[in-house]
Amino acid sequence: MKSRNGYSAFELLVVVAVIAILAAIIFPTYQLVREGAKRSVCINNLRQLGEAVKMYVLDSHMERLPEYGASAADVRELPGLLYYYLGERNQEAREAGELDVFDCPTNRSTEDSGVRQGALPQMVDYKFNPNLYGMPVPQVVGNPMWVTVLYDWEPEDGVHSGRTNIVFYDGHVETLTSSEMSATHDGKVGYENWGTK
Repeated sequence: MKSRNGYSAFELLVVVAVIAILAAIIFPTYQLVREGAKRSVCINNLRQLGEAVKMYVLDSHMERLPEYGASAADVRELPGLLYYYLGERNQEAREAGELDVFDCPTNRSTEDSGVRQGALPQMVDYKFNPNLYGMPVPQVVGNPMWVTVLYDWEPEDGVHSGRTNIVFYDGHVETLTSSEMSATHDGKVGYENWGTK
């Protein structure tokens, strides 16, 4: 009987086809799992930032939510007020912007970091609800579970596969679609108005 050395072209094509089919099945699943992990990191970041905002409010004797800059147009300058509550007390680390909690892993901005440095550090990846800017707490909190505090910087685009992460005043985080964000809660339309009096 004649012995064969190596594989025939047909056998190699079958192996390549099987590998291609497996890759076509695995790669999309891998992308979904990877995006789910990024969304989880973003949720954790927002939860920490939400807790820092609540600690800021407690330090202000339950009077006001963060107020910074000269006008409501300066709503991105929040990091400078929250560094202390995030456990960051080293001035050099503050200036270097070395807190990952401000970085969304699905960052679509052109910035390398979630905090743009300057005279006042500015958030790039997350946005503070402009309706809460410097508001007295009693005027704000109608229903704490529907008061949005911080959310992904581009909420209308749905940064995380068509969904947006939002942290609420009571500390919980939800991942919502744009239609869910435009829904009505407590008689108010839209996620920036939910729960405000």
